[in-house]
Order: sequence, then C-alpha cells, then structure tokens
Amino acid sequence: MDKMKYMVRLLTVALLIATVAVKRDGKIIGKEISEWISPSIENSDGPTEWMAEDGSRHISSVNIARDISGFAAPTPVVIQIHDGKIGKIEALKNSETPEFMNSALNSGLLQRWDGLTPQEALDIQIDAVSGATMSSSSLIKTVRRALEYTASVQPQSGANWLDWKSAIGLLVILTGIAMSFIKPKSKRWRYTQLILNVIVLGFWCGSFLSLSLLINWIGNGVNLSFAMVAVALLLIALLMPMFGKKNTYCTWHCPMGSFQELTGKTIKYKLPLSQKTIKTLTHVREGLFMVLLFLMWIGVGFELINYEVFTFFLFQQASVIVLIIGVVFIGLSFIIQRPYCRFVCPTGTLLKLTEKQ
Repeated sequence: MDKMKYMVRLLTVALLIATVAVKRDGKIIGKEISEWISPSIENSDGPTEWMAEDGSRHISSVNIARDISGFAAPTPVVIQIHDGKIGKIEALKNSETPEFMNSALNSGLLQRWDGLTPQEALDIQIDAVSGATMSSSSLIKTVRRALEYTASVQPQSGANWLDWKSAIGLLVILTGIAMSFIKPKSKRWRYTQLILNVIVLGFWCGSFLSLSLLINWIGNGVNLSFAMVAVALLLIALLMPMFGKKNTYCTWHCPMGSFQELTGKTIKYKLPLSQKTIKTLTHVREGLFMVLLFLMWIGVGFELINYEVFTFFLFQQASVIVLIIGVVFIGLSFIIQRPYCRFVCPTGTLLKLTEKQ
C-alpha cells in the first residue's frame, strides 16, 4: 500500500467525520470552535459558578470536568446548593447515546445526593447503575469533580489505571493481531478467536467501533479510563493497513462480524446470491452511508446513528429497535454470509474508504 495515499485518504475521512461532529456538537476534541480560533477565550461554555435569585449557589461541571465522559461523550451537570446543602443536580445537554443516558437518569441516580452537604456527598460511595454502567459512572465522576470544586478539595484525575477487564480485552485484541499475521491452518484457532471477540469484546467489555462513537470522540475527545479497549481497536483499524493488513478490524476483531460468522457456520445451506446481486447490495450500502453522512451534514439524521446494530451487545441498555435489528441480522447470517457487514454497516464502509485503492 502507498502509505502517502493512505494517509491522505485517512485525513480526508477524518475531515468528513469532523464536519459532522462540528455540525452536531460545535466542538472538536472537546473544545468549542471559538476556542480553537481564539485560544485566549476562557470559559466559552458559560460560567462555572453563579448565584440564582433565590440565593442558591449553582455549580456547572462543563469547564471543570471536560476530561470525563460516558460511552463516548461528556455528561455535564449543574449542582444547586441552598443553605449549604445540595438541593438538586440536573443533567445538561450532552451528546451521550440517548438510550444509555436515559437509563442512568431514570434510575434516580442524580437524586442520591439530595439533602447532603458537599463534604457529606464526597464521603459516600455511589455505585454505577446496572445496565447503564458507562453513562452512570461518568455522571458519578462528574458530580464528584463539581463537588470537589464546591468543597475546595483538590480535584482527582478522571483517569484510572488499567483494570483487569480492559487487560483481558487488550489480550484478545493482541491474539487477533497475531492470527492476522500467522493465519493458522486449523479452523479451530479461527473459531476460538471469533468466540472471544463475541464474549469478551462484545458482551463483556462492550467494546466495538461505531460511527456514533467516532463522531463523539472527534467532537468531545476520548476518555481512556472508559475507552481503552475501543481506542486499541481504532488504532488497529487505522494502522494495520499500513502493514498490508486490510480489513483487520472487520475480519479479526469486530464482535458483530464474529457473531454473524459463527452463526453462519452452523448451517451449510446458504442463500444463493449472484455476483450482480452482491455488487448491487454493496453499492446500496455505500449509498446508504453517503445519504446518512449528507443528512448529518445538513443538520438532521443524527439520531439515526444511534441505531447501529453494535449496541446489540449492550442488551441491558440497547433500545428495543436495536435489539430487533440485531436479532434479524443474526438470523439472516445463518443463510447469508455476514449480511450486516457486507450490505449495511456504515462503520465498515467508512473504514473501507480509507483502504480503497
């Protein structure tokens, strides 16, 4: 592969996604466009603290917790303090995936600090919400950062050391890389890797690449404490083609692709598709991707990317529609080889644009 041409294509694709992120969030890597143009401008997202007419003190986390994010975006809040106690904590507008954020908020998470002093609130342990782990963990850390500011406590870093779940996820990624180079003759090794992708990367870690995730990262930045495994997957997807290994992520790591391939191995019969039909369906996938991109460029259709089938693996948080779509494509994969990957997937289409000769 011509590395220079590849870098140009990669930069072009990045700019395409960046324009979508700017259109939706007005930010690049967590900073407002005005901040990039005039770096001297401070607190462009509004004041960190102000007093309301009723005498209550309001603390915004927007400027003091930029590095903390949920599934892929920051989860800012405003804390209202009256007579030295927390009266209310309110979530602000954010770009977190709606299903995840709503699940965390509907659990009553933000009401658990009500009536406490900032110091009392810092002393209690609040657990993440089952079924909305990443979003609720982000909210908890964001509230704590704002409380630390309120109580004049030295703020703690949002980053964590590598945990054991991420370590195992990274190990599975490394085995996939090794397989892509070794290409063992025994199918048993291939099947083992596919199973690990589904169980570890998919259902356990909930780590995969999606168009929604990439847009959020470009717009709001990346929090490694939540996304270390997903970041590793992105690096593989972008760097492996430079070593002559195209489609490494899609072929050796994607949980959804692995799930479809495994189910497809259980039945020998496959629906006969002519080369013309396959070519037509491939063009349809590319056309759908361009339409989706165009809709987001003009400021509509952002909600469509929340229905990428990958969140099927986060079944406790995924919407009913995503679960139904996921089941449909898993069902089709029994008789059609990787139908979602080959004929629908917008993320796969985006990655192929960087590798196209």
